[in-house]
Amino acid sequence: MKKVTRSLAIALILMIAMSLIGCKQAPKPIKKPDGGEVTHAINGSCTLTIEGDTATVSGTTGLMQGTVIKISIFSASGKELASEIQEVTEEAYTASFAVDPAWNGEIYGFLSCTPSSNGSQPKEVKEAYGKNFANLEGENVIWNAKEVMFVLMSESLTVGA
Repeated sequence: MKKVTRSLAIALILMIAMSLIGCKQAPKPIKKPDGGEVTHAINGSCTLTIEGDTATVSGTTGLMQGTVIKISIFSASGKELASEIQEVTEEAYTASFAVDPAWNGEIYGFLSCTPSSNGSQPKEVKEAYGKNFANLEGENVIWNAKEVMFVLMSESLTVGA
């Protein structure tokens, strides 16, 4: 009888633990514009070039002036090698970085723009694009559970041996 009671108690404890773990609320998905809000079609380009010991990420973007962007270089394994935060002042952007001798293999240039991870966006940008950038649309616009991001990627270049 003790074995049955003990088994039932253990089963009950496991059921309670499992139900508590399962009670955690999932984040609410971002609400897409319902048609009454103005959306902004965003596009652009990204190029990575290397001349001597300098790698340059450049291109164009349709983001509004004042938008905070991050220009960076990543390895093929996903390690950030260099980056710079800028504010959009015109359609074209560029950032140059010294090539580190430790860089080896394929590298890519990126431009990224998010509501918060590159620094706080100005009030005017959040009003136009939405608090979570939900008013952006385009082939380089990526939605996740928390926010919308705009990402451009270059073709790869090979550095090192």
